[in-house]
Amino acid sequence: MDRRELFIGSFNFDPRSANINTELGVIIRSPEMAKQFTEVILANLAHQTYEVFLNEKGKLRWRGIEDGQEVIFDKEPQTTWSQRFAAGFMRILPIRGQL
Repeated sequence: MDRRELFIGSFNFDPRSANINTELGVIIRSPEMAKQFTEVILANLAHQTYEVFLNEKGKLRWRGIEDGQEVIFDKEPQTTWSQRFAAGFMRILPIRGQL
C-alpha cells in the first residue's frame, strides 16, 4: 500500500496466481483514490481479520476483535465442523508438483 496506485483484480499474491492461474486486474494511478482506499482498509482491518498464532502449547489460535474486545478462538472462526473436517482431510492427501 504505497498510497500512489490502487490494484483491483482477482490476483492473489502467491506463487500459484503468479505462475499458473489466469488472473485479471487493473492498476489505477491515482494518489487520491489510493490514499482513501488505504485509510478505509487500515481503519477496518482489525475488525475484519484474525491474527493466527501458536499458543504456549504450539496449538493454532486465532485472535480477533468483537465488540471492541480481544477474543481468542481455538477453532478457525466462521467455519463449520464439516469445513474444518474437509480442510484436515485435504492435508493428508499427496501434493502434486507444479505443472
